Amino acid sequence: MQSRQHLPPTGDSAYLVQNVIEMAKKVTNNDFPVVTTERRAGDSPVLVADSMKLKQKLGWKPRYDDLEYIIRTAGEWERKQQAAR
Repeated sequence: MQSRQHLPPTGDSAYLVQNVIEMAKKVTNNDFPVVTTERRAGDSPVLVADSMKLKQKLGWKPRYDDLEYIIRTAGEWERKQQAAR
């Protein structure tokens, strides 16, 4: 994908929106519909979040860095919140 050329070579995992969608479908076992459209006026052509400075300057490390685990536990948390209502 063309967008990968804009990602910094940090050695960390980089996830495209499509990666997150595919993993969410896998984790939830739900092949939900996805509508892909053109970028809207004012949308940024590229968005990159890079935690390298936090790691270098503060020695910070994410507690969770596995996308499958993050999506699964987020879903579990959401189900618990809904059940408590």
